[in-house]
Amino acid sequence: MTSSGNTATPPAELPVIDKKAEPLISIRNLTVHFDLGRERISERRETNGAWNKKEIDTAKFVKLALITIVLTLITLVVIVVTGRTVTSNLIALVIGVVVVVLIITHEMFGDRGARQTVKAVDGVSLDVFEGETLGLVGESGCGKSTLGRAILRLTGPTSGKVLFRNRDLAQLSKRQMREQRRHLQIIFQDPYASLNPRMTVGEIVREPLDTFRLAKGRKADERVQALMETVGLSKRFIKRYPHEFSGGQRQRIGIARALAVDPEFIVADEPISALDVSIQAQILNLLEKLQHEKKLTYLFISHDLRAVRHVASRVAVMYLGKIVEIADAKAIYDDPLMPYTKALISAVPVPDPTVEANRRRVVLEGDVPSPINPPKGCRFHTRCPYAIVACKEVVPPLVEIKPNHLAACIRISAEQPQIESVPSGQAPGLVAASGINS
Repeated sequence: MTSSGNTATPPAELPVIDKKAEPLISIRNLTVHFDLGRERISERRETNGAWNKKEIDTAKFVKLALITIVLTLITLVVIVVTGRTVTSNLIALVIGVVVVVLIITHEMFGDRGARQTVKAVDGVSLDVFEGETLGLVGESGCGKSTLGRAILRLTGPTSGKVLFRNRDLAQLSKRQMREQRRHLQIIFQDPYASLNPRMTVGEIVREPLDTFRLAKGRKADERVQALMETVGLSKRFIKRYPHEFSGGQRQRIGIARALAVDPEFIVADEPISALDVSIQAQILNLLEKLQHEKKLTYLFISHDLRAVRHVASRVAVMYLGKIVEIADAKAIYDDPLMPYTKALISAVPVPDPTVEANRRRVVLEGDVPSPINPPKGCRFHTRCPYAIVACKEVVPPLVEIKPNHLAACIRISAEQPQIESVPSGQAPGLVAASGINS
């Protein structure tokens, strides 16, 4: 395996994970909700197709200013024409001001509806075991990156627990959390925006060493040079600035920065999505090499199922803020249980023209619902070809259907794991769902 090759090296041997051991990261009922404020009636009408575009704040300000000017001019004209006394003028002026204030109050506050909340992550529970790579997949906007950032407290969780070696990160103070960040790092999605353009590469990689006081002076310089060589970059580059590097080289710099503090757990947030295909293979090989050398644990977030298949030992599938299936990578790809997972797997092209031409694609109808107002019951029922009435009413729990293979669907059970063979209208998993929800 080399980091310079343009082909992703097949993982000859994935690490053996002891799932009876204590997990390194344990997430329990984690939610991350974003408050967008109150809904405007005009926006609601637009959603229903009555309005073509939203009113923007500038247009609202201009409208109110024009109303104020017109009413003021009318008041002044009335005063001049009627020739009233000073007292009458004051009364007329007060009446005009009151009218303007009432109009402004109605425009600003009378056009509002219920509060809007984006449920980016909604009741997620999962474990990440030491030494493994847990792949997190799903469509864009399903909450993958938000979940990764919430684990590291880069985004504050609304509720729930994030246990790192049995210590709840969600309850730590800023000082306590700062101490834990040495063990928890992230590789950002965008190698262009994640590096400070005003700092040299050497300063960028050295910054974590200074922050946590791990090395200084000559030892810090030697550590930076060793990190550069570890990720496949020459130590001669430490005086250069980020704009002098390619996208793949910048991502290597980001990896070096994450490794500087010798972390135990790294969130790789779509680390290859902004890179060319040939560079993607190099970064995947590098991440795998570093994992074996440094005993790292990864949460690998991606919508590229081919990349996840290469690096992940287990895979969790996410849809609209919830985990809908978790299993070993081989089981997910060879025998997916959820209709949503089947659709994701079928969308991955097969590098064999004959197989690709003859295989059946699972095409989902409709768009992903809004996380502001997700569907009741199973969130996938609006697009699921196997949905029944009960799917619109019951929230399916994540239960074990096969050994170490969990899925959230009331239409399957341990006795009937294949949804295609379940008779129409039946929900064998409804008993388990009713027991958990009650």
